[in-house]
Amino acid sequence: MNLRNNNTNFFKKNDLVKSVAHLTQLRHSNFISLIKKITMIVAIILIGTILIWSKMISNTKLSRSTFTKVDLKDFDVMSMTNPRYFGTDDKNLPFVITADVATTFSADDSFKFNPNKIETTLKNPKANLKYKDGGNMLINSTVGLFRHYNNTIDLRGHVDLFYNNGYEIHTNNVHIELKSGNVTGNNLTRGNCPLGTIEGDGFRLLKKSKTIIITGKSKAILNMTKVKSD
Repeated sequence: MNLRNNNTNFFKKNDLVKSVAHLTQLRHSNFISLIKKITMIVAIILIGTILIWSKMISNTKLSRSTFTKVDLKDFDVMSMTNPRYFGTDDKNLPFVITADVATTFSADDSFKFNPNKIETTLKNPKANLKYKDGGNMLINSTVGLFRHYNNTIDLRGHVDLFYNNGYEIHTNNVHIELKSGNVTGNNLTRGNCPLGTIEGDGFRLLKKSKTIIITGKSKAILNMTKVKSD
C-alpha cells in the first residue's frame, strides 16, 4: 500500500515538474513572441518617421529651389520707390533718371510678359543729361513713361526744362531721346532766356548743336537793356 502511494506521489510530482517546465517554456515563448512584435512595431515606426522626415526635407529643398528661381516674367507689374536709372548716350555721356515711384510692366499686346516691351511709369520724374563741356540739362515733370526698349521718355503734366546759361522751357508734353539727347515738345511752350521770353506751339532742343528751336506760331519779347549792354 505504501509502495503504491509512493509511486503515485512520484508520478504526481513528475507531472507537476513537467507542467511547470511546460508553463515556463510557454511563457518564454510568449515573451519572445511579444519582444518580436514590439521590435517589429518599433521598426515600422522608425521607418515611417524616416520616410516622413525625408519627404519634409525634400519639400523644403524644392520650395527653396523654386524661390531662388523666381523670374521677373512671373510678375505682371513691379513697383519701387525712389528708383535711379543710369545710362549713356551715343557719345558716351551719362544721364540719370530718378522718380518718387516707378512701376514697371510689359506693354505687349498679347498680355504676356515680353522683355523686349518693358515700360515704366514714373511719378515726379527728373532727368539729368550731361554735356561734353560739363554743362547739363535738367527736366522734371508730374508723370512720365520710360520705354526701355527704345530708350525714350515721354513726360506729361507740368514739365520744366532748365538748360545751360539760364535757359528755361515750360510746357506740358516733352519727348526725350536718351541716346541722341534730343528733346522735343509739340504743345504750347513758354521759354525764358537772358535776352527775354519766347512763346511757341512747340520746341526742339538739339543736344549735338546745343540749339533750341521754337516751332509753330511763335513770338518773342526781348529785353532791350540786355541787348544794348551786350
